[in-house]
Amino acid sequence: MKNTKRRMFRFSLYDRTGIVEYLEDQAKSGWVIEKIDNFGFKFRKIEPKDLHFSVTYLPELSEFTPLPDDKQMKLFDFCEHTGWKSIESTLQLQVFYNENDDPVPIETDALIELENIHKAGKKSFLLTGYLFVIISVLQLLSAFLRPCDIYNVTFIILWSVLLIAHSTELIRYYYWRKKALKNAMTGGCFTPSKSNVWFKNILTVFLLLSLLMLFVSSAFEFGLPIVVFIILNVSVLFLAVSGVLHLSKAMRNDGVSEKTNKIITISLIIIVTVFTVSIISFIGILLQII
Repeated sequence: MKNTKRRMFRFSLYDRTGIVEYLEDQAKSGWVIEKIDNFGFKFRKIEPKDLHFSVTYLPELSEFTPLPDDKQMKLFDFCEHTGWKSIESTLQLQVFYNENDDPVPIETDALIELENIHKAGKKSFLLTGYLFVIISVLQLLSAFLRPCDIYNVTFIILWSVLLIAHSTELIRYYYWRKKALKNAMTGGCFTPSKSNVWFKNILTVFLLLSLLMLFVSSAFEFGLPIVVFIILNVSVLFLAVSGVLHLSKAMRNDGVSEKTNKIITISLIIIVTVFTVSIISFIGILLQII
């Protein structure tokens, strides 16, 4: 029997309630969370038990903040003295679990918690959402100006799915935030959040089907060798960027200043991106000449 397992992160980043309930259900089933990273949840097999989980946010932190950070260390010290154990997670989203029956809560002020979530969102899911909505709209406008063929139709479907996914996420967040702020100011309580997991699953299926259709239509439009070549180059770009991000993480753990880390990381990402795109463009020009 496997002692570890991985699961996709299907929750909205602001969905503290959904994440906590999911992790507690997993613990009752004999799986305790070990790590949350870009690949999702990593669980370790344990004896089934009732564990209390808590999710808190540190909006001041970024992917370039040198560690250890003072605010993070203060949070860890408080949690250690009250029985909360930290798991490895993203910087802004901190996850803890506690084996005590009635643990001291980490967060006690709903308004402060909502403000921390919103500040963290401005650096993460809100920023990403706005960017994807803008890019999706621009891509769709350009697609409608091109001739109608199989490639263009699949292109439109792909960006439509992305537009729906990110715009829906933004609408749901602001609707929940408005209600949560009202409840926090009148009753001082935190309004439970809820991710629309089934909707995310449906959009993920549509996105994968759209990518498959785009691959097939591109093969008919430009030829299979060219499409395979582009996919290989994009894969190399992805691996190169991942390597740069690992370097950035190493610099952060070594205490390199945020400004220096940011300059080096962004510069390297621009270099590898320009290099990869240049190779694809150069090969495309050669093929047209031939």
